[in-house]
Amino acid sequence: MDATEPALRWFPLVARARPACAPLDVRMAALCALAESAAQAEDQAAASTVHNQAALLTSDVGTSALARELCHRHATLYLRACPLDAKAARRALEPLVNLARLRIREGNGASAFDLLAALHQAVERRTDVVIDELSVPVSTLVKSQDEHQELRRWLWSVHLADGTRALTSTGNWQQALAHLRRHKGVGQRMLDGRQVAVIAHLIAGANQETLRLLAETDADDPYEEAVTGCLAILYRRHAGQPLAASTADSVRRWQRLHPTPNLGVFHTRLGLALIDAADCRETSTARSITVALAEQAVAAKDGFAARDILRHGCHLPTRQQLQLREILEASGLGQGSIPPDLQARLRAAVATAESVLVQNRRPAPSPRTLPMS
Repeated sequence: MDATEPALRWFPLVARARPACAPLDVRMAALCALAESAAQAEDQAAASTVHNQAALLTSDVGTSALARELCHRHATLYLRACPLDAKAARRALEPLVNLARLRIREGNGASAFDLLAALHQAVERRTDVVIDELSVPVSTLVKSQDEHQELRRWLWSVHLADGTRALTSTGNWQQALAHLRRHKGVGQRMLDGRQVAVIAHLIAGANQETLRLLAETDADDPYEEAVTGCLAILYRRHAGQPLAASTADSVRRWQRLHPTPNLGVFHTRLGLALIDAADCRETSTARSITVALAEQAVAAKDGFAARDILRHGCHLPTRQQLQLREILEASGLGQGSIPPDLQARLRAAVATAESVLVQNRRPAPSPRTLPMS
């Protein structure tokens, strides 16, 4: 097996909560409501969430330059007010982490990894660094050693998870495994680290080690058990072993999951990964999975799930294809622009959030704060 195996695009697969992608106008209304709530309560954490969500929304739509600018503006509001307590310092670095995530979305996984590695090293050493042309005064970022340790622990977990995703997004599974091992990130549960280890050994042709990793996995969690079963199918196919029984068992396990709404994207990707792992796209099994996934996506009005299903290209009745396309269009995902009325509301929400941060932090005016146009 090599890194071009279609099933690998879905991994690592971890059951982490991710809200459904609602229609764009609904998301914008929620963002504006959060900004107003943050202003009324003078809540800096909520104001930062507004900024982060605004950057995410603009990235989802496909206006990456605006998303990057929002990240810069957000970080600058905090960084020009150093030293900070640990919570504020984390909020200062979150938009820098988001810059790496933007690069991953744009297909620049190697660049994203370099950004995260540079930021992580700077925080470890308490040395200043330039991230995406933005000066980050890490040496004076926090007030005390205890706060620095708290910040280090948080950024370690971010570097581990997002750094791994940056590498796997471009097929660098061996490098991702080395990264995880350096940071002691391969555990017994079938989470990011162990999934990367299984796949890296599969690609390397190390069948015995692959089998050991699968067999010795702690599989008490039904979601993790389902992922383990999917990877076992992938192994069996590439080892030339029979698939029918294990595929049927894994599909039944997937059908029993009944995920919460915030796990809809995970459940969708796991179903599509099962189809790809078994290479059974033209079978009745695949059709039953995709029809069920489409029903779930339509019921949730989830643009993320709709996009994944349509991109997969699996067989669907015409009616469901049309429903998914309508949901995707309403979500605004990848459209490349935001309608003027919604863009005005976005500008207002961000301005409200910035007023909360300025009022509480009173940083010096930033030359990097540019108009959102």
